[in-house]
Amino acid sequence: MRIRMQTDDRPGSLSKRRGKVLVTVIALLLLSSSLVSLKPVAASKKEQGMSLLELTASEALDLMESGRLTSEEYVTALLERADELESLNVFITRDSEAVLAAARLADERRRSGLPCGRLNGLPVIVKDNIDSADLPTTAGTPALQSNRPAGNAVVLQRLLDEGAILMGKSNLHELAFGATNNNFAFGPVHNPYDTGMISGGSSGGTAAAIAARIVPVGLGTDTAGSVRVPAALSGTVGFRPSAGRYSRDGIILISETQDRVGTLARSVRDLVLLDRVMSEVGSHIHPINLRRVRLGIDRANFVSNVDPSVAALFEQALAELERKGVEIVEVSLMPHATFVSTINALRFTIGFYEAPPNLTNYLQGVDPPLSLQGLAGQIASPDVRGLFFNFFVPGAPLAVTPQAYQAGLAMRAILRNAYQAVMTNHGLDGMLFPTTLLPARPIGQDTTVEHNGQLVPTTLIYTQNVVPASFAGLAGLSIPIGLTSAGLPVGIELDGLEGDDEKVLGIGLSIEKALDLLPPPPLP
Repeated sequence: MRIRMQTDDRPGSLSKRRGKVLVTVIALLLLSSSLVSLKPVAASKKEQGMSLLELTASEALDLMESGRLTSEEYVTALLERADELESLNVFITRDSEAVLAAARLADERRRSGLPCGRLNGLPVIVKDNIDSADLPTTAGTPALQSNRPAGNAVVLQRLLDEGAILMGKSNLHELAFGATNNNFAFGPVHNPYDTGMISGGSSGGTAAAIAARIVPVGLGTDTAGSVRVPAALSGTVGFRPSAGRYSRDGIILISETQDRVGTLARSVRDLVLLDRVMSEVGSHIHPINLRRVRLGIDRANFVSNVDPSVAALFEQALAELERKGVEIVEVSLMPHATFVSTINALRFTIGFYEAPPNLTNYLQGVDPPLSLQGLAGQIASPDVRGLFFNFFVPGAPLAVTPQAYQAGLAMRAILRNAYQAVMTNHGLDGMLFPTTLLPARPIGQDTTVEHNGQLVPTTLIYTQNVVPASFAGLAGLSIPIGLTSAGLPVGIELDGLEGDDEKVLGIGLSIEKALDLLPPPPLP
C-alpha cells in the first residue's frame, strides 16, 4: 500500500504543509502498529506474501471488506504457502483450482454490491471426519477413501453460507482415535515449530495448518481432547464448546455424550468470529475485565506431574495474569487418588460403549454400506487397529458391558457435581491448568513416551489434563503461553461449566491480550 504525499509550494503554505505531513506521519504510525496493514508495494514479493500470511481471519476480512485486499490475492498467497510446506502433510485432500474459483466469485459478489456473508472470501480448513460434498470424507482411514457424502455437515454449511471457502480437508489421527496424529494411512502431520515432532491429535492437521500460516482458521472435533491437545502442541488456540452449541449433524460421531465440533485459530478473536456464525444458541461475547475474574487451580490433580519446561511457562503465565488483576484460588476438585481412579474408569466406559453403534450408523450411510468389521480390517495405524479389535468390533474381548456403561454415567455425574460444587463454593469463573503435561515429542512414539524420567502411555499422558472437561461436559479453551527452550509451544487451558461458553471466550479474549502471542514457527 502506498501513501502519496502532496505539497503546496504557494507562499504561506508552510503551516499547511506541516499539518499535512503531521497527519501523514500519524497515519503511518497507526498503520504500522496495526496488524491489519499490508506491506508497502516497495517491499519484496516474499515480504508482501509474509504479511498476508500473518493476517488473522478477522484482519483479513477487515481488509477485504474495506477493498484493500481481494480474496483471490489472499487465497493465492495461502495456496503458495501450502505448496511450499506440503511436507508438513496437513491436508488429505484439497482442490486449488476450486478454491481460486470460489475466491474470484467472492470478490465478484463484493464488487457487484451483492449481499455478502460475514465470512465472504475467507478460506477455512476442516477436519476430514466432518462431511463435505465437494471433497471426500475419509476420517483418515483406507476404508473411507472414496466416501463422498451427499451434503455438507451443518457446521461446514453454516460457514459456506456466510461466504467461507473450503481450503481443504485436514489430516487427522486415524478415525480420530489418538493424540499424536501419526497416521499410518496418510502419513504423520509434522509440527511447524519442529518438523520432527508430533502436532498433537486427533485434529492435528487443522492445528498445524493454522500454525504454519497455511490457513487462518479451521474446524476439528474433540472427544477426549482432540482439539485442545493439538492446539497446545502446535501453538494455536482451540475451543471445545458445551453440548448443543455447535451442531454435530454430518460428522463421524464417536460418542454422543462426549463428542463436540471444535474451532481452532491463531487468536481468540477469530474463535469468537466463528462462534457467531456457528452457534445454535446465539453469540454475545465480549472481553471480560480480568480484575473481576476468579480462577481456580487444582495443583494436586492438574499440575503436580508437569514437565519442568511446561511448569516454568505455566507459573510465568500465572504470575502475569495475577499482575493483570486475576484472582487465583487454590482448590481441590476431589482427593487425588479418587480423581485418578474416576478419570481412568471414565476413559474406557462411556465413549467406548457409544462408539460401535455410532460408527455403525454412519457406515450404513456410506455408498456402498460398510460394516464395522470391514472398517476395522482396513485400519492402517497399529494403535487404532488395536483399539477396534479389542473394544469395538463384534465379539471384541474388552467390549464395554451395559452395566459398565451405567457405572460410567454415574461416575460422570459425580465428576460434574464436583466441578459445580468447587466453582460455586469458591465463586470461580473457571479453572486454569496446563493443557498438556508435556510438550511435543518425536513422531513415532505412539505407544509410550518419556515423561519425567519414565515411559508412560502416550495417549493417556497427553490427554490427562483435558479429558476431565470432556467427561464432565465442560467448555474448554486452550491458549498458547510461550515456547520452551527447545522452541516448542505450550498451552494453558481455561475450563468453565457447561453453558459458560461465552464467559470462557470472553475471559480468553482478555487473557490473550494480557499474554504475549507466540512468534511464527521457524519455517521457510
